Amino acid sequence: MKNDILSLSEYAYLAEISIVIFVSVFLGALYRILRPGAREAYEAMASMPLDDQNPVEPLPRTAHE
Repeated sequence: MKNDILSLSEYAYLAEISIVIFVSVFLGALYRILRPGAREAYEAMASMPLDDQNPVEPLPRTAHE
């Protein structure tokens, strides 16, 4: 039924474009997470809350928060 609706539509190409965009973003995210140098960066970010030597100051709160 969905194929019938899409085949009759003049905008059927939009479904194909959206799938290509989704797959590209997904593969880009996987590459960013699994690239060779990512482990050190993510371990450093993961230990930031526990690091007493270099504390990170919280961001100032704005009026709407």
